[in-house]
Amino acid sequence: MIEVGLIIARFLHYLATTALAGLSLFPLYAYAGAEPDVLGCWRQRWL
Repeated sequence: MIEVGLIIARFLHYLATTALAGLSLFPLYAYAGAEPDVLGCWRQRWL
């Protein structure tokens, strides 16, 4: 029974990690062609 809990916990961890990575990188690839000026300045500071 503990094994099932560990498998579920690992799956939730992977899910949360993937979601957070996607959310943190969203501004970099969402406005590839026509990004607002504010996001352009923000992206230039980080890259």
